Amino acid sequence: MHSISKWVALLFALILMFPFSSRADQPDCVYDWIAPGQRTVTPAQVSGSAGQHLELHVQHPQYKYAKPEAADHLSYLVAGDKVDLVTTCMDYTYVRFHGSSRVSTGWVSKDRIKVIGQPFVPLPANATALCRAAQEALNSNYATGQLNFFPSQSVDAETQARLHLDEAYRPQRLSRFTVGHRQLVAIQVESGGTCTSREIQIWKSDLSSSLVPHDISDRDPGNDGSNAPFFGVDYDLVEVQGEPMVRASARDGTHFLSVIDKDGDIVPTCEVATEAMAQRNISMEANAGICHAFKANLEKLIPTHDPHQDESIAPLNDKDKRLLLLNSEDNGAGGGTRYTLRQTALADLDNSGHARPIGIVHYEYTSGAGCGSGNTQDVPVFLDAHGKVDLHSSTTKTMFNELTTHIETAHLAQSGGVTYIELSSEKDGPAEQVWKMDTAGAHKVCQFQMTHFVVKPITKSATTP
Repeated sequence: MHSISKWVALLFALILMFPFSSRADQPDCVYDWIAPGQRTVTPAQVSGSAGQHLELHVQHPQYKYAKPEAADHLSYLVAGDKVDLVTTCMDYTYVRFHGSSRVSTGWVSKDRIKVIGQPFVPLPANATALCRAAQEALNSNYATGQLNFFPSQSVDAETQARLHLDEAYRPQRLSRFTVGHRQLVAIQVESGGTCTSREIQIWKSDLSSSLVPHDISDRDPGNDGSNAPFFGVDYDLVEVQGEPMVRASARDGTHFLSVIDKDGDIVPTCEVATEAMAQRNISMEANAGICHAFKANLEKLIPTHDPHQDESIAPLNDKDKRLLLLNSEDNGAGGGTRYTLRQTALADLDNSGHARPIGIVHYEYTSGAGCGSGNTQDVPVFLDAHGKVDLHSSTTKTMFNELTTHIETAHLAQSGGVTYIELSSEKDGPAEQVWKMDTAGAHKVCQFQMTHFVVKPITKSATTP
């Protein structure tokens, strides 16, 4: 999970205090992410005489700009303690120590750490069962299933005051649960401005302190080591086999599920991926015969061609541009919405018995608001008598409103003498949806399941089988 305020504050502080060029004489590992996204740890043990202490440092001691650690805040390990070795940088090794009630992390002298095993991925004993249960839930109802949220309640003002969180954090939801015989509290916290992020913090049951280790952001399997803040990443608490799991959902579509152990540590457990199906399933059919014909690729595509010289999108006047928020390549208007006439054809689009000139308009929308968003799709519309697409006409607006599917590519096809609209996410890919247009409007005829979820225990790397 990404501790947003921690890393953003550190980033800006370093930018203001020290130019990045001043770091050139030190390796990145002394001040940057600690083994970002690394999935393995190595069993190790603290060496030394009986009872000998080993200081545990939050910051790398050889980082020239490290702040002095207060004596009353120093932690230490004891000779004989078993630890998870994460990485080594210069004269220090980063370790994780699983104590009786929390996980302690930090840098220690590498000379005092002895490796006693092979690298492994730390997973709970029931990882396979949890991942399988999550996969079954997500793949239900043609892969439209959902994981249920873990029961929670709103954070009231009194509880918020007890947490003493940094002002950058805004606690939203609170869940209580038991791991083993220990009661814990999970708090969903929101941070950021117009582009918000949500993370999960684990606290003691009395809310006296947070149990989240310092390296929780570094260990996130989705951390690619970039210095960009993790805006737009969402964490929530879901329920799998009656157990709370932290779900990480990144803007690139990456998903991970993590178990919460008795120490309050968030342990990456399952990786969620989508895979193309060998054969698509019919998930919705208004006409079984037609849908099976399209599934078998028996439809006949209607040929299209590049627009002729006199075929284009009609320019809008300035008033229409403001009212409709539309623009096209032809009129050169600015903004984040663009309409392009991609292909034209002669077809009986509305199945009225009369073939008419048709244009396939490619719509692109981008916005920098919030975390940023965008959408592209094709919509078939009628050309007017002059070969123009009138974006302001009621017929064109109706087509855009009824075919707002967020599916990128449209093709025209015929089956049984009827014209249909095929929609696909890939330029030459199979149809994901089939629509039919008549004088009453556009109607969805078929929906196909193209992908399914694969949820597996996390492995040593994203490519490890």
